[in-house]
Amino acid sequence: MRVSSPSSRRPRVLVLTRTSALGGAERMLMNALPYLDRERFDYRFAALDAAGPLAVACREAGLPFRALSGRHVLDPRNPIALRRLLARERIDLLHAHLPLTGALARAAARGLPVRVVYTEHSVQEHYRVPSRWANAATYGWQSRVVAVSEGVRSSAVRRIGAPARDLTRVVPNGVDFERLDREAAARPYPPPPPCPRGAVRVLVPARLATVKGHDLLLDALEALAERPFPPLQVWLAGDGPRREALAARVAAGALAGRVHLLGARRDVFALMRAADVVALPSRHEGHPLALLEALALGRPVLATRVGGVPEIVREGETGLLVPPGDPEALAEGLDRLRADAGLRGRLGAAAARDARSRFDVRHAVAAIEGIYAQCLADAKPARRGAASDRARGPHASGV
Repeated sequence: MRVSSPSSRRPRVLVLTRTSALGGAERMLMNALPYLDRERFDYRFAALDAAGPLAVACREAGLPFRALSGRHVLDPRNPIALRRLLARERIDLLHAHLPLTGALARAAARGLPVRVVYTEHSVQEHYRVPSRWANAATYGWQSRVVAVSEGVRSSAVRRIGAPARDLTRVVPNGVDFERLDREAAARPYPPPPPCPRGAVRVLVPARLATVKGHDLLLDALEALAERPFPPLQVWLAGDGPRREALAARVAAGALAGRVHLLGARRDVFALMRAADVVALPSRHEGHPLALLEALALGRPVLATRVGGVPEIVREGETGLLVPPGDPEALAEGLDRLRADAGLRGRLGAAAARDARSRFDVRHAVAAIEGIYAQCLADAKPARRGAASDRARGPHASGV
């Protein structure tokens, strides 16, 4: 039997993420807000908190934003609160982001006439053990999975097997170019530290966490210390658990005055416009928005060949790619880019053309809403038995 929504109302879609603060998934949702087809779908949003920038933006756009009961995703009150919300607001489709939040969504929706869509944002090898286990145990309890890159989809198939292979569609992240250009046109404030004349400015727009590889970049910079011309000035824009360790290392060695920790910034796009190179030396990535934004602004990029990054950066055409965990390769890439202004110009011009042709957020929103329509046109969501059998198939325990 086919299930359709009552003709008197639009299908109700609840978008669930872990927090209303702006991580990568939440920034993607923020980009999408102006382009949602609200004549076709009745949207509302939820997270574990409801005071951050995403919640504020939703409310400013006239979209309801709910907070669940517990502040940690594993709080046992959350499945109950979410299930009640689904029933009370008669939600037709629940779209969850991030692995533990995805497992929470699948568990809360069991037995309800609610389609569940889940977006996989990163490679599963990077997930912690509880996230891998919860994801694998519940993966078959959903209608579709959106992977932000082929690299992310391949990782899910390696870990989950048949359910991931059968359910997953790839929809790359997209950029709101109007907002990007508007914010990039402003002057950075506060202004970054002054640079020596002729210096090449390198921006690293990433959270200060081990996975982002700042320590590897510092290794590379130290290896270039004997080749000081043209000088490099490096801006680390972000905050996180590695801030104190990175600041101490910079202050104690040859990098003092050459590397500047700018902290969390609201003017990252303006900093990108002011930079000569954008670097992302990550150990793991899914489909990083920072690279899309840098390329769209015509910045040549230096990044590691991880996750979906090779699907974003065309090696030697729009940027340079190096192996992960390799400071020597990072140093070589930095040296090439700082020494050759012509190379930077060619890469940047090609990057802007390529990124703006492939990564428009409006295309991503349309693709995801097409997946919603397919799910809503499917037969009634399977109850516990069949979906549980699929989730417990021979591949699901391989975590």
